[in-house]
Amino acid sequence: MSIVAALLYLVLRLCIRLNQKHFTATWLYYVNVLIYAFYLIPFYMLYSSLDQDLLKAASNRFTESPTLNKVLSITDSPDWKADSFAVPHESSFSSMLLIEFIPYMLVAGTVIFLLVILFQNIAFHRRISRLCEQAEDPIILNELAICQQKLGIKKEIPVYLSPYCRTPFLYGIGKPRIVLPATMDFSGEQYHQIFLHELTHYKRHDTLLKCLLIITNAIHWFNPLAYLARCDIDRYCELSCDEKIVQSMDEDERKRYGQLLLSVLWNAAQQKGGIYSAFSNTRKYMERRIQMIWGNKPVKRKKSALVLTICALLSVACISTAFAYSGSQQAIFQTDASPKASASKAGTYIPDESMVLEGEVGTTIRRGDLIFERIGNDSHAFPEKVDAVLANTSQSHLIKKSEGDEYCTIWVKNEGSRHVIFTVTKASPSGTVIPGSIVKIPAQTTWKISTLQPFTQGEYYANFTSGQAIMSGQVAFTFQKKE
Repeated sequence: MSIVAALLYLVLRLCIRLNQKHFTATWLYYVNVLIYAFYLIPFYMLYSSLDQDLLKAASNRFTESPTLNKVLSITDSPDWKADSFAVPHESSFSSMLLIEFIPYMLVAGTVIFLLVILFQNIAFHRRISRLCEQAEDPIILNELAICQQKLGIKKEIPVYLSPYCRTPFLYGIGKPRIVLPATMDFSGEQYHQIFLHELTHYKRHDTLLKCLLIITNAIHWFNPLAYLARCDIDRYCELSCDEKIVQSMDEDERKRYGQLLLSVLWNAAQQKGGIYSAFSNTRKYMERRIQMIWGNKPVKRKKSALVLTICALLSVACISTAFAYSGSQQAIFQTDASPKASASKAGTYIPDESMVLEGEVGTTIRRGDLIFERIGNDSHAFPEKVDAVLANTSQSHLIKKSEGDEYCTIWVKNEGSRHVIFTVTKASPSGTVIPGSIVKIPAQTTWKISTLQPFTQGEYYANFTSGQAIMSGQVAFTFQKKE
């Protein structure tokens, strides 16, 4: 979602630079809002409903591919050697844990983002409530009533004067109010223009929309383009509001409205992160607003430019969502397409390049220096003496401080509800990984793991982790001296 929205935003920026004179601020405002919706709505999931058999068909094509058949035929050759296949690097275990931790990092970032915004707005609300006084000036109330009647707004919206703020703005969602700077004196006409501007924001529900944009930005806090897109939406929101107001003004009224914005500019205090609609902003942006106000004329839209822009946006949306969908499915195909132990027979070694141990009872898999054999959960082959019990979410057990020339057999019974990541290390739980030992043992399965090479002198550890799920099961170790 984040990539799709970012691509659409970049295309829109390019189109605006090429065809800026053909678009109104209102049109640009709502198009930017529509594009921002791609940050929140997983449009790529629509592709899955177009072809329900897509995943199944692709999986079948892969399993019938010559490449897979070639891999399976190699394992039946008497000249086949396990060493000819790549052994997972010892850093893959830590990389896998990092990948599983990424979703929690993203959620933590979103929570922190929202908490910061929440505390900022609580502090701002307290300062406004403590210092504001409700306006009772008849000129203010009369102009407010005229503007409400003109825009068809029946809800009572109070006006407050605050010495803390130096720019008019609309504040609040459930109980909106207009806050005016107490340090500035406005004429009746200026009050009229200010109220038209702020009440237009209220009528369009801009404060609620800004709140939704902040929540969406919090979800995509890691994407810098999400911040830029939200900033553009805020600017076009103000420009479109000005555009609507000045449509009914003559040239002199537009100049006076521009002078009002300039006078407010020098008293403006930058307000960041608040859920309100500011009447002014930075100086550079204010210059753009003044130019738009004084030069605002009915835009003659060229149908070719509009059609071209819309087609470009739709094309990028379709292509990028298709890539997002196909990319997610490709990961599934690759996982499902790895050589499966279930295709083997007892005693036949298959280089399972995936990390998941799969297969029926009797399946044998060779990985690096280890042989994995699945046995029944109630098998009498499992030792009566249990050396360790699986519990918590992560733990390590000392297999033995070997004096060398010893073969080891590790028995693992996973009785939990989730797979357990298993690895054997030397010297310490975070030491050198024994080649082939990084695997996922599925839930409710029992495996016998035997070493092909005898242990050299040193300490060996069996390590287990399950992410956030509590593990359950038994572990046993047996040894045999090299003859």
